[in-house]
Amino acid sequence: MPPLPARVRSLLASLAALAAVWAAATWLTGGGVMHLGALRLSSRSALRPALAALLLAALALYGSRAESRRAALARVRRRADAAAPWLAAVAAMAVATTAAIFGELAASGADASGYLHQSQLWAEGRSALVAPVLDDGPWPGAGWEVAPLGFAPSATPGLLGPTYAPGLPWLMTLGHTIAGAPGRFVWTPLAVGALAWLTFVLARREMPPAAALGAVLLVATSPPLLFAATQTMSDLPGAALWTAAIVALGGHTCGRVWQAGLAAAIALAVRPNLVLVAASVWTAATVTAEGDRAAKLRHGARLALPIAVAAALVAWINLRLWGSPFASGYGATGDLFLGENIAPNLGRLWQWTRETRAWWMLAALPAAAALVISAPRRRAWLAIALVVGILASYLPYAVFAEWWYLRFYLPAWPVLATATLALAWRLLHRASPDAAPLAVLAVAVVIAGPAVRHAAGQGVFELWRGAQRYPAVATWVRANAPAHAVLWSVQHSGALAAHGAATVARWDYIAPDSLDARVATLAARGRASWVVLDDWEEAVWRQRFASQVRGRLDWAPLAEARVGTTRVHVFDLTAPTRAVAPALIRVVHGGPWPPARRPGGAGLEVRSLP
Repeated sequence: MPPLPARVRSLLASLAALAAVWAAATWLTGGGVMHLGALRLSSRSALRPALAALLLAALALYGSRAESRRAALARVRRRADAAAPWLAAVAAMAVATTAAIFGELAASGADASGYLHQSQLWAEGRSALVAPVLDDGPWPGAGWEVAPLGFAPSATPGLLGPTYAPGLPWLMTLGHTIAGAPGRFVWTPLAVGALAWLTFVLARREMPPAAALGAVLLVATSPPLLFAATQTMSDLPGAALWTAAIVALGGHTCGRVWQAGLAAAIALAVRPNLVLVAASVWTAATVTAEGDRAAKLRHGARLALPIAVAAALVAWINLRLWGSPFASGYGATGDLFLGENIAPNLGRLWQWTRETRAWWMLAALPAAAALVISAPRRRAWLAIALVVGILASYLPYAVFAEWWYLRFYLPAWPVLATATLALAWRLLHRASPDAAPLAVLAVAVVIAGPAVRHAAGQGVFELWRGAQRYPAVATWVRANAPAHAVLWSVQHSGALAAHGAATVARWDYIAPDSLDARVATLAARGRASWVVLDDWEEAVWRQRFASQVRGRLDWAPLAEARVGTTRVHVFDLTAPTRAVAPALIRVVHGGPWPPARRPGGAGLEVRSLP
């Protein structure tokens, strides 16, 4: 049979490309239904468009000469390489937009409320809170009782210090200065978009652009990254900054070294517990610098100076708040990192890798080792230094049970994704130089689909809904609580304090047999006692205070907030005899995109204690 005309083959190739895009989109998103008037279009499976793409591509190549097939494949590869930077930029903007759409944007749990509250303190020129006084007990015991989530008794009696590092709150304060209150929330979307783009820049140095785009997909669709993208936490800003430092260190100019030092310095202020990363990256950069020994030392000094300034500033804050430059709100460094944690954390890394469908991670560490042999010496050792520093920082750290703690390791994601796909590309390149980048990209697309679906199945894109209960309840309590009321809480303590509640106290620090007596003593001093509880906390409360009258919670609450199946109750402990129905606290509702969220008593206003 004679070959098909060139125009027909071109048409078939275009249709094959469209079918491949259709299959990829269905694979990534899980498909959907679209109505065009009376016409209903449904695509739930990627198999049929993928088979159609293969069939059309086979027809386009059918009967053509080997030279023509090779030329066609080369054209596809060139077009893919030309489009890859644009597609990487689109992917970066897409994941940044996802973070902006599905972000919590609220002083919610411990992390978000702690960072936001601390940023307000810095804006006011303060680094600590004045602890409210409930009794004259000794410090720091009395301090723990009035320390909301995100704060702890400092070394100075009467002051509560932030447990979180100051770097992200500083950035939030800057964002607030430039763009007002919403500016505090811009850093997560900016960081996740920058991380995706920097992954492309990093990967492009080791493989063709089309294959480098695959590394962007592996990183941008990773469930721990998507989880962190919806939160107000320091993981993604830290990961983006460390990746920026590694990218900048790929150059040898003085300006690039200063850029790397600045990025690393801010990263260290954001996550001081990654000081081992700073040390290992500095060592690799200094040893592999060009020139003689004096040139290497100058190179290392330029990189070290900004890092040393950031480290000294964080150490000074720690000394002022916690009495030692090597302590933090989490406690002494020696108590946080234990060798006995390494084996359990390795087991959890394996478990979390399987849970999040991150099968590419199985080849990541061997691929990183292979990178040392095949890649230029400087870039390879910088990558290895970063990964080793991350593992050395977190494997001995506390043992956690949930898969989303993979977010700790996000600074290593771009390097590991690059190493994995670079190794695959080098192996495939020997068989077909033009097909290798396309095959690597196709594999990345196949991996990305289940990863996104796993994140969606874990409720990552619905977390923003539950977070809205925190500002809603805090706003209602601030408006309705009696003057000088004591607000007992645990889960909501950070949000209550961040929204201006004057006296927040932790009921998990009350002795189980002293609840009734404490409430009676406060009442005699003219101070009402309210308690704010998530529904899951009520069982813990009843068990802890089973011997107390107020431990039963057998009276109607003052107010109730409802978010899906979650309930938040506000109880009056001073007069536990209420029989009327609770007031309904209206929670933000509407769509995930912030402009579509309609406030029902909640807001994004964050206030600190006077």
